[in-house]
Amino acid sequence: MAIVQDMNKSYKYKYKAKTAKLNRDIFKSIGNGSLNLSSSSIHIMTYVAKYIDGIDGRIYVNMEQVRKDLFMQPDTFKRAISELMQNEMLLFNDGFYYSGFHVLSNGGTKESFYLRMLNAYTSPEVLNLSKNQQRLFYYIATMGMVGVYKTVNVENLYKNCLHDTRYGIQYFDSYRDFADALFELIEKGLVSVWLVNENKFINHTTSQFKEAFHTYCENDIEGRKKRTSANRMHKIALKINDSIANDVSHNCANEAEFNYFAEQYQIVHQFIKIETKRYFINLKNVLTHSLGVAGLVIYRTALETYFRENEEMVLYYDMQDKAANYFKDFYLLKEVEKIIVGALTSACGEKGALAAAVNYPIQKELVDKLISFYSSEASPNHLICLDSDIESSGVSWLKIINQEAEFWKDLYDKIQDIYRFYCLQFTTDISKDDLRSFARMGLLTQREELKKAVNEMKKTVRILPLHKKSPSENDYGKPATFKPDDDFNFTDKNGKLINWLDW
Repeated sequence: MAIVQDMNKSYKYKYKAKTAKLNRDIFKSIGNGSLNLSSSSIHIMTYVAKYIDGIDGRIYVNMEQVRKDLFMQPDTFKRAISELMQNEMLLFNDGFYYSGFHVLSNGGTKESFYLRMLNAYTSPEVLNLSKNQQRLFYYIATMGMVGVYKTVNVENLYKNCLHDTRYGIQYFDSYRDFADALFELIEKGLVSVWLVNENKFINHTTSQFKEAFHTYCENDIEGRKKRTSANRMHKIALKINDSIANDVSHNCANEAEFNYFAEQYQIVHQFIKIETKRYFINLKNVLTHSLGVAGLVIYRTALETYFRENEEMVLYYDMQDKAANYFKDFYLLKEVEKIIVGALTSACGEKGALAAAVNYPIQKELVDKLISFYSSEASPNHLICLDSDIESSGVSWLKIINQEAEFWKDLYDKIQDIYRFYCLQFTTDISKDDLRSFARMGLLTQREELKKAVNEMKKTVRILPLHKKSPSENDYGKPATFKPDDDFNFTDKNGKLINWLDW
């Protein structure tokens, strides 16, 4: 567990990952009546919101479970889904529903395009409201910042001759209809009212608040307006109560996605440590932060391959605190390596367009970010194996490193530095192929195991000399192993380290 926890530390505080949140404009349209959706449709939207992947909108929740939790009849649920799809709030593709009513945000206070996801939206108090009561609730929620008073004239909240059509709502036919809906929200502890001109606050604890509100609006108990106030406007301020404004529901789509793919291969994800899941999710967040949809596709491809090839062994790896590292080392980074090789062949003009060469939805402008991610996460083993794969693909580094894209040269130099570093660690010369063999066994990051492998190699292998010695210098007539002379210089005339490939 310590390994996973240490790995988590390197990501946890880099940035606050963006997640899917409710689109404020859409719910404002619901609140003001310009988007006419049924209560059932609104309930589905608020229920599934926390299961939306913010990058591509994929929803990771069983829709039958949604129907049961919302106590909807199958026909009602089907009609609501159809309504949402007709209004482009939902899309169905490749076996998944996708959201059309979310935005991507890290929840910053200065971001006004999202609506805070409150637990109250799926509470019995809200779910049991009538359609107009629910629309009024979302109108108040989207008037301004959640939990902050915003003023409005009462006359702009129902149909009447004083209504300014530029503001407010028009789905209440009378003052009485509006007042009854507002009182229901107050009684349930959802909203509070400030009577501006009297500086009086009304909430569910206020005694006789209905009478106080009617008196302030100069209406009698039946909702009839007094003649003396026929042309007078009555300003109030409305807000969502603090008790529910601060009870926020957090997006759990990343964990739901992890669980979904695990279940496809009969893996009991409930037994996997939460620290392990967080590490997987952190890797995903780093990738998608830099690469967007391309990073998401890379992560999902690697994750599904990992689960498919290992199944219940994932639980064993997790018991050894190796599940996350095994995924990163042998699946995620390997997937990235394929793209790098493809991108190199594309840059050389041997495989045409980048997307065709790598089989991923990635643009040239993102390749440097992919290289940056790989360089920061890859071990020396990965980098040496990558170099071997690049050579096997027939790509010449020399065609690439002289181009304008500096990131290719940076990657090339980093690989060459690794070759030089390990060469200088041993008194006995080891070849490039030896290092590649050690890298494939994962030994370059295991110092003691690497020493054992080199010593074992010395007993059984002799490397052809790079220069001839006299017969007297050979041991028993066998080829001598190359060892640099004391005055051998590892730099060129400009002081730069000589490339391993140039030796």
